[in-house]
Amino acid sequence: MKSPNQKETYTTPKIVVELSQVEKELAALQRKAVTGVDYKTSTTFSRVLVANMLVYSSPEKVEEINDVLSTIASEYPMRTIIVSECQAKQCDLKADVSMICGLGEGARTLCGEEIHIRVSTLDESFLGAIIPMFVADIPLYFWTPILIDKNNSAFQELLRLSDYWIYDSSQFVRNIDDLNFIISLIKDNRFGPSPRDFSWLHLNSWREAVAGHFDSELSRKYLNGIDEINIYGCQPGHNSPNLPSLLAASWLARQLELEIEGLQKLENSLRIITRCDNKIVNINLVNYQKVPFDINKIEITACAGETTARFSAEMISENEIELAVDADDLPRSRQVHTFSGVSNVEIIKNIFESRGKDSVYGGSLNKLKQIMEIMR
Repeated sequence: MKSPNQKETYTTPKIVVELSQVEKELAALQRKAVTGVDYKTSTTFSRVLVANMLVYSSPEKVEEINDVLSTIASEYPMRTIIVSECQAKQCDLKADVSMICGLGEGARTLCGEEIHIRVSTLDESFLGAIIPMFVADIPLYFWTPILIDKNNSAFQELLRLSDYWIYDSSQFVRNIDDLNFIISLIKDNRFGPSPRDFSWLHLNSWREAVAGHFDSELSRKYLNGIDEINIYGCQPGHNSPNLPSLLAASWLARQLELEIEGLQKLENSLRIITRCDNKIVNINLVNYQKVPFDINKIEITACAGETTARFSAEMISENEIELAVDADDLPRSRQVHTFSGVSNVEIIKNIFESRGKDSVYGGSLNKLKQIMEIMR
């Protein structure tokens, strides 16, 4: 069932055309989609596109990507160019073109454009055909939902042209060189796209929940007395904890101004040893295999004078986090925080609504770099 705010959308049948005929066919399709009459009839129509979206994907992910982008078509009409991999014999240097239209309130209909091209490999040979398809004077988003080689020259050229790069660090970051590549993009204020990381954006609700524990003046006094942080999640192994847990630990280290000092492998966890002034604060990534979530619970233990407090945020369903406080001088409470912005549709919307480079993300990656340097 659709929510009251969700717009109806429809997609025109795909038409296969030569690459040189893409613009002509899209103009014809838009006339049909907006007016409901044959494009040869003289009609007046408006064309509003807010962004270019270039996607480099595997064939298996194309349908999922279409579902995401069609859902937001009425809010963010864009020109989408999907480039998917194919076997050499199946690549024909042609394009499937269609319109994705959203039926909004009143009589207004906004349509996005979709171009689907199949290539055998990502190389510079097809850039001359794709780059002219970008609509001028609107942002270019480059989405890579599959693993991609950062040293690929065509990939680097497309990054250079892009305003935003959408990726998932859980897939992209395999070693510290990959991480340094992302950090270099964040540091470069003149050139290069602003990174938008799915794994980082998935942490938004966790970050809001944990930070919310310390909104009140009564609980804020515990921030300077944090002794230990436990992050429970399904870890693939002590030598390679899942990246979301590492990102959460790095964010906490950044926000609490903790210096990374070392690592310690324990029986069922990886301990990140940090220091704040003269005090050791341990961040433990605990293997918790009872649930399939990357992160299941974040627990912070802190002292203020003679009093100890325990603040926790625990996943109790796919879209709910339970917040709990246990301290003698604080009201004991339990409340449920609804996960927001975690679906692919919500994340893409979040990306369209944000601007510039995220300094908190950049600072957290610098902490992650320190951890990975010790790990290798």
